[in-house]
Amino acid sequence: MEDQKVWVIVPVKALVEAKSRLSPVLTTAQRRNLAFQMAGHTLCVLQTLQKKGLIAGFVTVSRDPVVRTLTQKYGGVFLPEKISGTSPDVALNAALTQAARWTTATYSPDALLILHSDLPFLRWEDLANLLRHAQAQPGQEIALLSPDRHGRGTNSLFLRPPALLNFEFLFGENSFKKYQDFIKGAGLEPTLYPLPNLGFDLDYPEDLAAISRPFSSLLLNSDCPAI
Repeated sequence: MEDQKVWVIVPVKALVEAKSRLSPVLTTAQRRNLAFQMAGHTLCVLQTLQKKGLIAGFVTVSRDPVVRTLTQKYGGVFLPEKISGTSPDVALNAALTQAARWTTATYSPDALLILHSDLPFLRWEDLANLLRHAQAQPGQEIALLSPDRHGRGTNSLFLRPPALLNFEFLFGENSFKKYQDFIKGAGLEPTLYPLPNLGFDLDYPEDLAAISRPFSSLLLNSDCPAI
């Protein structure tokens, strides 16, 4: 990864609004705490990557001041999200456009990695493997997609160069297919890179069963807090 300067962008919804699909089984306070723990775990993973020299840095974009404090704890850069009154998906993509443009202008990265914050099984090794896979094609334009375990959502998006998609983002319902169609329409062939740990995001009540067993046993060699 020494040949490419990679910055990671992590959008984080206001914690009090996070994980609304879990409202049938968790209280607002429980959902907020869960979102806080998952974000902290993801940022800890990124801190490990940065310490190992595998990424240049990472940026969170959010309108929650608690996320600012959490980001600073793990050595990241916090970008206040411009408040939007639109739908959650539109607001998310607008925040990513804001963050991607700002990060590119500020740090001049060779590549960007967009990563969600609700990935409880994520390990630094997973992202190291993803970055190595991208580096196997040095100097080439690449849009690398990692799907969720259902093959519908997109849990990470690697772009080299950063403006490869003109800072347009399509996260939301069926984004994995939307991204593939969009990338092909731009004359490129998307690179698909599924990873089990990266593919697990916690959205629905049935997902909670997967983390009911001791979480630490699933995170081999991880120095980051368990959920």
